[in-house]
Amino acid sequence: MIKNKAYISVFTFLSLGLLGLTFAFMGASLSAMKGFFLVDIRRAGMISAILQLGFATFCMFGGILADFIRKDRILSLGTFLLGIATLLIGRSGYFGLHLLIVAVMGVGCGFLFIGSNTLVVDLFSEKRGTFLNILHFVFAVGSLVGPLIMGSILSRGQRWQIAYRYQGAISLFIAAVFVTTDVTEWRTVSKKRLVDLLWMIRGKKFFLLMITGFFAIGLQFSVMYLMVIYLQEVKGLSISYASLALSVFYILLGIGRLACSALVVRVSQWKMILVLLISLHLFLIAGWVLDGGAAALPFALTGLSCSGLMPILLSLTSSVLDSRFRGTALGFLAMCGGLGGMTITWLATALSKQIGFDRGILLVVVLALFTVLLYVVTFRAMKDE
Repeated sequence: MIKNKAYISVFTFLSLGLLGLTFAFMGASLSAMKGFFLVDIRRAGMISAILQLGFATFCMFGGILADFIRKDRILSLGTFLLGIATLLIGRSGYFGLHLLIVAVMGVGCGFLFIGSNTLVVDLFSEKRGTFLNILHFVFAVGSLVGPLIMGSILSRGQRWQIAYRYQGAISLFIAAVFVTTDVTEWRTVSKKRLVDLLWMIRGKKFFLLMITGFFAIGLQFSVMYLMVIYLQEVKGLSISYASLALSVFYILLGIGRLACSALVVRVSQWKMILVLLISLHLFLIAGWVLDGGAAALPFALTGLSCSGLMPILLSLTSSVLDSRFRGTALGFLAMCGGLGGMTITWLATALSKQIGFDRGILLVVVLALFTVLLYVVTFRAMKDE
């Protein structure tokens, strides 16, 4: 069994890059899937919602498991499920089967996400904030490559399924790598440990962090999924130009995370999140107001606003709550963010079917403002406690 820290770290980082590739493929191919299955915008929104549901649910289960079993095994399981699902996606024109396969993708993504984050916290516990931002920078790199690959394939008239096939092969290779590693130990399950875990979950700090993650991280997922199809259908951009805007979003997401990894040791994490949320709201307003290609710029700039939300919230959660249950805490936070992305995306697309996509997207803008106000209240409550 391989125990080399550097070797394991490289593949841990690569695994989250693979997750970024998955989310980016979904956002860039959602319009193509809509045409392939001949469904309306509301049912197309169900595809990303199902992915988010599987992701969110198994972030929670994976987080709980991570406090009791080896994290490299969780990573191996996640990449295996993702690999199998991406090899099967789009082979049938039956929409119900497609949703089932996407759900399996979400399950794999959930295990992969929580396994990689908790493993990095264990490997670099002294500098978790810095290395979590670096880990999520690799996620941004994978996310950047995704729209470029999918946009290139679709612009040449090729089938969107091709990109998923290559991804499946890479996922299975990484799954095999983690079968050979040995980095963390199994932990004993005791009644006292389970009682302590329950008390943490019932605490005020836990609830406040989770509800903040639901909206803050949920908004990030919504932008990732809806940007391309919104720029196409409302602003009139071509698939290649809309995909390019999403790629710029991920470039800025990566740059922002590198910047946050340096700033997080000098600036209050609480203040950084507030600045990011305010800028996200302002960029979304600008993207909604502007017409044509001009709208692509502020939407792309939301990548900077979203950059530090996930890693800084993960760092705060692992610092503020009981260190014995980091896996559970991070799993629940990721679950709340995934459920937020699912809920906001689905509500926006369902509303758009009734009143039009141009006005339906306003829901995302309004919720961004609500999240800023909620975070201010959360910060004060946490500070008082």
